[in-house]
Amino acid sequence: MFKRDNTWWTCFRIDGKKIRRSLETSNKKLAEAIEGQIKADIVKGKFLDISVCSNRNFKELSEKYLAEWTVKKSLKSQERDKGIFKNYLNPFFENMLLADIHPKHVSRYKQQRKTKKASRDTINKELGLMKAAFNVAIREWEWVDSNPVSRVRMERAGEGRVRFLTQQEFSKLYKNCEDWVKPFVIIARYTGLRMGNVLALSWGQIDLFRKIITVDKTKNGDPIGIPVCETLFKTLKSLNKVRDIKSKNVFPTKLSYNALQRRVQRAFKTACNASGIEKFRWH
Repeated sequence: MFKRDNTWWTCFRIDGKKIRRSLETSNKKLAEAIEGQIKADIVKGKFLDISVCSNRNFKELSEKYLAEWTVKKSLKSQERDKGIFKNYLNPFFENMLLADIHPKHVSRYKQQRKTKKASRDTINKELGLMKAAFNVAIREWEWVDSNPVSRVRMERAGEGRVRFLTQQEFSKLYKNCEDWVKPFVIIARYTGLRMGNVLALSWGQIDLFRKIITVDKTKNGDPIGIPVCETLFKTLKSLNKVRDIKSKNVFPTKLSYNALQRRVQRAFKTACNASGIEKFRWH
């Protein structure tokens, strides 16, 4: 038995595998009693699965989820999952055994993110990813028996800010945009698509003959079509003339999704500032 961060832990071997488990107390006598009960239960055969699940930590969970599940998602979602695990979830949970992660730890994570000024929607996305990873670990990998995230209340979604530019404001904004970013702005203006959808737009979604852009799908699996107006048609037609035949993307780039997003956001914000437009977001 040993102490870590003022909490007693136990260490033992089952079938040659070394198991470490938190005893969830700083009281040594209570820890010794809990350790004795665990060992007694193992002898009785009540913890036959402990050698399978208790020696798995959160870092292993994140790596396996990224390798087997995140790769099936869109490029945008892949970048998001990698970023959430790397920058937020792993620094907090990666050294913890899955069997030792409880709702109270998830609540502490939420509080930490709030102190870092993370938005409610951002926290929900992070917890949603963690919850999904645990569900797979329970259902398919049999690494754990319960999901600690499912017992923690999600944050109430924040109220969205709605603002539309007048034609005069948009004309001024467009004029102050760098030439390379103007097509992004035109597509966003006349489709209402979020930045992620614009950056990931492919030629397979665009039908210039019928003047339709197909995006997403309804719950019934039916595609959603956005009509292409004349201004947007001219922009798409000009992009099509110089398209890279080796790429399916409307905006092919060697940059990662996050790097391209930051570049477009910076250029857009610069144009907004030059146009005297304040507190205005892309979508």
